[in-house]
Amino acid sequence: MRTVFEAVAEHLPMSALLAQEPGVADFADPGQVRSVLTSAGFEAVTATGFETMSVLGRDPADAGDFLFAAHLRSVVTGADPTAVRRAHHAVQEVLRSYESGGEIRIPAHGWLYSAVWLP
Repeated sequence: MRTVFEAVAEHLPMSALLAQEPGVADFADPGQVRSVLTSAGFEAVTATGFETMSVLGRDPADAGDFLFAAHLRSVVTGADPTAVRRAHHAVQEVLRSYESGGEIRIPAHGWLYSAVWLP
């Protein structure tokens, strides 16, 4: 997603994305998650990294529409429509390199957390 965010940042300020309400990105830091779970009484907290391929859409336009409606919504809300169109076009260009077999598939990185809670 880094290349997608870089393409958007050439046309729109990304500060809105960084200031989002708590969400799924909060689980990206194993230390933070471990601290929260430990504070809640969990023990034996582990974090196992993984990578998978994420399907974003059928083609660059479809995948771009999905990203702008979901992950990038806070960036485009209220933004200059011309800048949004330019950013959308730039994202589509980036996504072309991930097109294969009628899908846009990009690597997605994440963490699988495990913990034990003993009452």
